[in-house]
Amino acid sequence: MNSIKQLLLLSLLIFFKLNTLAQTYSISGKVVDFESHEPLINVTVHSHDSNKGIYTNDYGYYSLILPKGKHQLSYSFVGYGEILKAIDLQTDTIINIALKPGELLQTVEVTANQNSRLVAELGAIRLNPQLIEESAIIFGEADLIKYAQQMPGVQGGHEGFSGMHVRGGSHDQNLILLDGVPVYNINHFFGLFSVFHPGVIKSATLYKSNIPARYRGGVSSVLDVRLREGNLQKYTGGIAIGLISSKINIEGPIKKDTASFLFAYRRTYLDLFTRPLAAATGSNVSVGYFFHDLNAKVNYVFSPKSRLYLSTYIGKDAFFMKNKESVQTDDVDYVINQKSDLGWGNITGVMRWNYIYSNQLFSNFTFSVSHFDFDNSNLTSENTSDGDKKIDNNYSSGIEELATAMDFDYFLAHDHYLRFGIKLRGRRFNPGIESMHYNYQNDIELNSTVSNAKVTALQYAVYIEDEWEVTGEIKASIGLNINGFYTDSVSYNYLEPRLAINWQIAEKVALMGSYNYLHQYLHLVTNSGLGMPTDLWVPSTKRIPPVSVSQPSLGISWQILPKVHLNMDAYYKSMHNVTEYRMEYLLEEDQKDWQNKLVSGNGKSYGIEILLEKSGQKTNAWLSYTLSKSTRTFEELNQGKPFPYVYDRRHIFNVNLTHEFNDHIKLNAYWVFRSGRFATFETNSYMPYSPFPTGNETVDYYGQMNNLQYPNYHRLDLSLMLEKEKKRGVRTWKIGLYNAYSQVNPFIVEYDSSMNRFNKIGIFPILPFISYYFKF
Repeated sequence: MNSIKQLLLLSLLIFFKLNTLAQTYSISGKVVDFESHEPLINVTVHSHDSNKGIYTNDYGYYSLILPKGKHQLSYSFVGYGEILKAIDLQTDTIINIALKPGELLQTVEVTANQNSRLVAELGAIRLNPQLIEESAIIFGEADLIKYAQQMPGVQGGHEGFSGMHVRGGSHDQNLILLDGVPVYNINHFFGLFSVFHPGVIKSATLYKSNIPARYRGGVSSVLDVRLREGNLQKYTGGIAIGLISSKINIEGPIKKDTASFLFAYRRTYLDLFTRPLAAATGSNVSVGYFFHDLNAKVNYVFSPKSRLYLSTYIGKDAFFMKNKESVQTDDVDYVINQKSDLGWGNITGVMRWNYIYSNQLFSNFTFSVSHFDFDNSNLTSENTSDGDKKIDNNYSSGIEELATAMDFDYFLAHDHYLRFGIKLRGRRFNPGIESMHYNYQNDIELNSTVSNAKVTALQYAVYIEDEWEVTGEIKASIGLNINGFYTDSVSYNYLEPRLAINWQIAEKVALMGSYNYLHQYLHLVTNSGLGMPTDLWVPSTKRIPPVSVSQPSLGISWQILPKVHLNMDAYYKSMHNVTEYRMEYLLEEDQKDWQNKLVSGNGKSYGIEILLEKSGQKTNAWLSYTLSKSTRTFEELNQGKPFPYVYDRRHIFNVNLTHEFNDHIKLNAYWVFRSGRFATFETNSYMPYSPFPTGNETVDYYGQMNNLQYPNYHRLDLSLMLEKEKKRGVRTWKIGLYNAYSQVNPFIVEYDSSMNRFNKIGIFPILPFISYYFKF
């Protein structure tokens, strides 16, 4: 009996000892900016002794599970000074951290080989908001999308425009999120500018390969843009005046440490010059264009565990033309009035509520609306001595969305970080309504309306992600997104697995691999690469199924020197059910159904991407290179043979150099080289045989689709920033040159088959710019 008691006692002691050795506790809290108390996203929280780490989430929250005992923690973030903290962990502990702005660490941050980084971020590029704001592209305007176009695997469409084509995908295959809400048209000024106000961006993350399971809707990329929430401590802001537009932003506390607001507005003023100019010249024609943006946000802290965010975005483009003309004939005097209005815009609104259930469980509830509309009206009236006549034509299209989501972050253990949730989304599509009203002398009146039927669609998604630290050197991200799409005529349901692995083969070298299988239920009906407002968002149907993409990717990340980093990726993307216009659609009489215009086919894209970065205290530089090939295949086009995608550019180089001479003067140089895009040109012409000749009419012969390639594209931009500390803030002058050596890059190309040469038409020669910014 005594031996049994001794055995039981020994077993209890061993169990207690093992339980003590395995005992873990959580360290959780929020990381905020020291000056504004703004939550910071993607801050690295790392335990040096246990070599464990995690990122703060989209609201600055973190929870790190560590063994009981002493630990040395570090909190680090791009552009901020690092904080080291020693703790003796004996129970669940809450540590809130305020980081002070410090050295600008990296121009772009590509998740790589640090042990503290989670594999979910592989294939992501986090764009630095400060450098986005300091960049200057066309007309000296900073622009997020044009900055993203400089990254490997990303390219724009036509010169100067804000389209984004990622790894051989079309620009509608990108999911663009503003504070978690989709933006369906990201362009202003017909694509010259994007809708994002550069002065209020808090973070911007671009996912190209391993798209986490919590995202769905973009099969080529996800660009997740978060704006600042508003300074909880003091009032700050800025005023900018440029050649094309002016901007203002202001933020501050409504109640210190409890509630804050943010307001930002931008407007162009081209119309303010064109209207008085027309009046001064005595012209009867008045033409103008402008766009404006408004961002407004309010957030309220109920308690350390509960916080509410409200925000809205309103953007509008407007083009107008008025003309009055008097015509006299022998019999009748005419007074003709013409008025044309073209307008398009986005409206989004979102409510987000954070609640922390425990140190390990964080939740966020979202309710959002998004709306895009396009309107075109043309009114012509004739006043004559014989009577009055009026013709009124109107066209409208758009998309409306209502969505809700419940997302959870569960820090299960030191080697498992779970994210899971459910998202519901309803959309209403307006593929186009055209109406005509005719009135003659108030006696004859005609009304006509031609429209595609509006479509309502419902969509759901349930997802789960697990960040699993398999060993100290191997980390894996395993995710699954279960989603479905329903309309009156069809339903689709899919399982989408997501997998990524990061293997730390050496202290400064990591191998990475990922696989995505994705679907997209929306299509953009377009016949241009500019992202014009006339493009139509339409749903998947029985005839036009969802786009599906399968993409494996391999990569290596190497910290060559302490301040020199190399990142290389190779990918193969297989695309199914991509859409293209039928060649003969313009000749068809029946255009009532948009589905008649499209055909579905397949595509593939593969390539290698390289990003080499050198960071320093005074000089920062990076070089990106993309070698890729992208093709399309349609049974009904090009005799069923593969042909190059219109933006199949074999080589793309981007070089960016920034040098700070002193605290007041900073120089930036950016050079880009891209292989020419493809287009379909006539290669010959012939006179058709006819038994009844009608003259010397000829027929153009085009041959293969995208049969000729534009000349190569290259350009150099230079900008100089002059900063000076003033009594009430910082004054900045920005001067520079777009296309500094005035290269004639083709915007339009005419191919002369008889001479076998291109006639290039460029629209952007060397363009000097100057802007003024005052930050207080």
